[in-house]
Amino acid sequence: MSINPTLQNSAFLGNNDFTWWLGTVENPDDRDAKLGRVRVKILGFHDPFEKPENLPWALVLQPTTNAAVSGIGNAANAGLKAGSFVMGFFLDYPDCQQPVVMGSFYSQIRPIFAKPDTLAAANNPGIVNTVTYNKSQTGQPQDSERTNDAGGLASDSVAAAFLPASPSNPSGNIGATSIADGKDGPVNTLVEDIKRCIEGLGNIFKTGVVYNPNATNPKLTRDLSIEENYITISSVDAFPPIGVIQIGNEKIGYNGKNENSLVNVKRGLQGTKSSAHSSGASVRYIKKTDTPIEIYGKFTNKIVDLIS
Repeated sequence: MSINPTLQNSAFLGNNDFTWWLGTVENPDDRDAKLGRVRVKILGFHDPFEKPENLPWALVLQPTTNAAVSGIGNAANAGLKAGSFVMGFFLDYPDCQQPVVMGSFYSQIRPIFAKPDTLAAANNPGIVNTVTYNKSQTGQPQDSERTNDAGGLASDSVAAAFLPASPSNPSGNIGATSIADGKDGPVNTLVEDIKRCIEGLGNIFKTGVVYNPNATNPKLTRDLSIEENYITISSVDAFPPIGVIQIGNEKIGYNGKNENSLVNVKRGLQGTKSSAHSSGASVRYIKKTDTPIEIYGKFTNKIVDLIS
């Protein structure tokens, strides 16, 4: 049977029922179904304070360069993070239970924690339309899969290039190395080695930051639902910009922070189970070394182990 394209036909999906929307990704971790879906809070459609686990899973469109069939291709949600500002449509309008993400906007997203009855909470999408690199305060990509990577990365910072190289600044200038002195060699060489060791230690403290968040007895400042991806805590400034925390029995990795939260998180790390936590619950930062203090490189995510 053929259809005359000049006549109106309402028997196909998308005829007079295409409804698009804007929203914020609340949970990009479809770890159970592994279908590359995300949970999106749609502006003006969902309650601004709805828990992520109560939102429907949204399918994510893929480019034609990705086969997306029979296990061939990449995960559709691979590039989306909690806070990504996206555009999409409802596949099942007017039921609106099957959202589809079409693409994301290049923006910086900040969660809104205003009271529910304020105009800001109801209408502000929490987006600042300024072009920004997807980097944490370490200058490195905010990728939750790198949470436990202590190897560190080179920095493209101008300051890093001008400061001396050290374990906390592997991208810095490399100074001269000690060369054996033929005249009174052992003594002079040893003196040079000690001198460079002291200079190197000074450079570590010059290009590193000491963090000791557990000394502040940090606690959650709002309830944390089972799929929440913003960990709002007290004394957030005391935390390094990347690391692992423990709340109750759950371990959570994070790869960035803002003025009141740890962001870009990975829930249920190291075999623990993601669970809900109440405001006031204790938060413990898990150290990566056995040293009394940990120094993070200012231009890398590498931990400097002073004992070694």
